[in-house]
Amino acid sequence: MRNGTIAAGLLVTLTVGFMAGRITSSSETAHDSAGGTHGRTATAKTRVAERPPVERPSSPGARLKQEIRAQPADRIPQLVFRALETGDPILRRQLMSELYSRRDHTNYREMMNQILEISNATAREYPEEYLLMSMRAGQIAGQTVMEDWKKNGITTEAASKSFTGWAQVDPEAARRWLEANPDLDGSTRSKLFNALLTGAMINDPASATRLYGSLQGEDRERALATFTNQIVQVAGKESGV
Repeated sequence: MRNGTIAAGLLVTLTVGFMAGRITSSSETAHDSAGGTHGRTATAKTRVAERPPVERPSSPGARLKQEIRAQPADRIPQLVFRALETGDPILRRQLMSELYSRRDHTNYREMMNQILEISNATAREYPEEYLLMSMRAGQIAGQTVMEDWKKNGITTEAASKSFTGWAQVDPEAARRWLEANPDLDGSTRSKLFNALLTGAMINDPASATRLYGSLQGEDRERALATFTNQIVQVAGKESGV
């Protein structure tokens, strides 16, 4: 009888221990599951928050981009003001990039004039946009643009940018034009030689190297710093040592 009582007591004890373990395990599993769900939810929320805002097709910026892409070339200059008045600097740069891509021989002058007229009318300055417009003009109509600058403003930074743009697409033609204008003063020649090497180095480093090697005397000395800097920018600092 006594042995039976002891066995029954052990059975009850084991049963209670087993049930307690099941309850504790279930509670921890539920807690872990809830915590895991909360963690995944928080992570998902964080990732969503980190995503850049998506530009909706109906937003003013998206509509203007579509308009720039759809309008004929002769209507593009009329969109310059709308792009420049955009308050967000990143969106303004994107819109101007769209405009740069739509420039051609028929509208580049008017687009540059639009920036100057807008600047004069609003007292706002757009130096970056104007310089990039000037560079793009050189890519489109190099010699014509440089002849225009020679008549009015060859010493300006914008003129050098145009020459860089021309040298980027046809460095040999740009060099021939420079050599055909020996009347340019030393300072202007130095700026244009630097622009020539800068433009040539963008697409054809070998061509830029040949151009520098062909320079003589003061022209070579004036261009040395620019040439070295451009080599470093293209190939890294080891190349400039």
